[in-house]
Amino acid sequence: MHMVPMTGLGRRPQRRVRGLTLLEVMLASVVVTILILGSAAAFSETVGGARMARKLTSGVLFLETVSENIGAQAPANLLALHGNQSFDGPDAARSEYRVDLSVFEVQAELLQVELALVELSSGNRLGAVATQRSLR
Repeated sequence: MHMVPMTGLGRRPQRRVRGLTLLEVMLASVVVTILILGSAAAFSETVGGARMARKLTSGVLFLETVSENIGAQAPANLLALHGNQSFDGPDAARSEYRVDLSVFEVQAELLQVELALVELSSGNRLGAVATQRSLR
């Protein structure tokens, strides 16, 4: 006689469920969306930082160029340049930066030359260079 195992009265054999439930799919979608948005925000910040660095480098190079031009001037001519402004473009309207020049006598026969870099769009003073020149 062949015996069949009994599953018990009123019990149905369990079937295996394969695949993902709708809740699991939705949860996975939310997690992936959050990761993508976070990556996009980080990428945007990186691009913005690179753009700002390139812009500041351009301003610093302009400041260095003006500084070299002032350094080539005869010390006796420097006082006449006090209050001058230099722009990195053809005129103030088409420039990103301005350098303000201040020249004053610190003591007898000694001038201080200050160059201040100003971003025109914001009016912020980004940096300055100061040097002293002897009139002798």
